[in-house]
Amino acid sequence: MATFDILPTDEIFGMVLTQFPEVEAFTPKFERLNYGSMFIVMNMGTMLLVFICYILLYAIYPCTRLVGRHSPRAARLEQSLKKMLFWNHVIVFLQEGFLEILISGVINCIYMTSAEDPWGNWNLVFTNSVTIFLIAICALLIALSFYLWPKHDELKQKKYRERFGSIYGMVDTKRSKWSMLFPVLFFLRRIIFVVAVVALIDYPTFQIYLFLFPTLVVMITLG
Repeated sequence: MATFDILPTDEIFGMVLTQFPEVEAFTPKFERLNYGSMFIVMNMGTMLLVFICYILLYAIYPCTRLVGRHSPRAARLEQSLKKMLFWNHVIVFLQEGFLEILISGVINCIYMTSAEDPWGNWNLVFTNSVTIFLIAICALLIALSFYLWPKHDELKQKKYRERFGSIYGMVDTKRSKWSMLFPVLFFLRRIIFVVAVVALIDYPTFQIYLFLFPTLVVMITLG
């Protein structure tokens, strides 16, 4: 569950985000696992920079479409951005960071509901907005998994593979449609994990059960 940051983002963000109130980590155990803040933008680290890059690319994309009508080079760039942004690369980012986003987001939500003035300055507005946005996007990703599940036969088509292939890349679409439940179970298992580590932190026995049973269900589904 520990986070691994390849950049010194604590120092970088500390120079920019200077208005956060001084609050302790959610628990000392979370602090040891590198979740030393109650704010998602501090806990995400390098992932936040990747997220901002994606937002900038989405802002640039309409400009490349406009310029691409008159410039072949811009048109090629527009096609490259289109393949990246709609939607496979974004899905991979959310899948890989789902657990970290969810843990950091839940911790930030706990701060939002417990602090006296959780929107008191622009740093708090920024971190709370990122929290709400990312949790909403993760919820949409889960909804997309449910949406794709009945479309077992259509997922073999090129138009689906190019847009959503990464969400079921580990699944053999030639098998029964029940194997397509894997993406759904992938996300649900991580949600249960977050509930266990955040809400049941003082109940290790229940945590163990919640860790084992979803894993067993996934193994049965894939088997």
